[in-house]
Amino acid sequence: MGDVIVFILWIWGILFLILMLVLSVINIFLVKKSIKNSSLYYLNVLKLNDKYKNLFIKVDSDFYYKYECNSLQVYRNRCSLDSAMNYMCNIIESNLETWKKLAFRIEKNIFNYNMYEGFLKELSTNFKGVSYENVRRNVYFLSKSSYAEIESQAVHSIKINPVINLKIKVKVFYISPAGRNYYAKDYLIDFNGLNEIFERISEKNLYKESIKYQRALMTNSKRYDILKRDGFRCQICGRTQLDGAKLEVDHIIPVSKGGKTVDHNLQTLCHECNQGKKAKI
Repeated sequence: MGDVIVFILWIWGILFLILMLVLSVINIFLVKKSIKNSSLYYLNVLKLNDKYKNLFIKVDSDFYYKYECNSLQVYRNRCSLDSAMNYMCNIIESNLETWKKLAFRIEKNIFNYNMYEGFLKELSTNFKGVSYENVRRNVYFLSKSSYAEIESQAVHSIKINPVINLKIKVKVFYISPAGRNYYAKDYLIDFNGLNEIFERISEKNLYKESIKYQRALMTNSKRYDILKRDGFRCQICGRTQLDGAKLEVDHIIPVSKGGKTVDHNLQTLCHECNQGKKAKI
């Protein structure tokens, strides 16, 4: 008899737990439904979304590139984020305007998203949990903390999440000639990395312009002044035009290595000495 009573109590206990679970599920459903209909926090976020949804721009945010190395040593030398960014410099520079437009759109999204987030925080401060008493009339077993959690989840589900970052994935890899060995490593570049690439491209272009400018400073007048200063004589071998030497004005530190077209960095050399010097640099 005792075993039967225990069994019945056990069955009733299970049924009670099932009933409580069902009531809990129904309760949460009713709470969510009530939030969507009467939560001032939720309804005001919907209004905010209507205002901002057309301000955010759709942007492609995922890019994937493969950087194949022609030897294992090259692969080992190129396995770094810095090398991956240099690789992307060449790709992005070839289509710079398109990437600049992409960056502008993301920056615009970031600006509007910061404003949007500010208003969301303001709505949270002013309205989160305010509608608890209204919802409580329609459901049972609902604490204020439980309501606030469900309300926050409901608001989070309708929050706008525009593209405010990007992901450029660069796979650096090497495949052995026989195809037996495969080495690969992935590097991720985000929006901040893209801006750094823009800076690298700008610096490179400025450097190119600097070289062009320094070479433009080498006028016929400047050449004559240096030749005259050096007595129209090669500063290495001492030959002159009378000896059959073809004299040239040389940058002691080459322009390509940062040398300037200034008197102390210029010298007179014959063609042979100048070519010999270039071969050693």
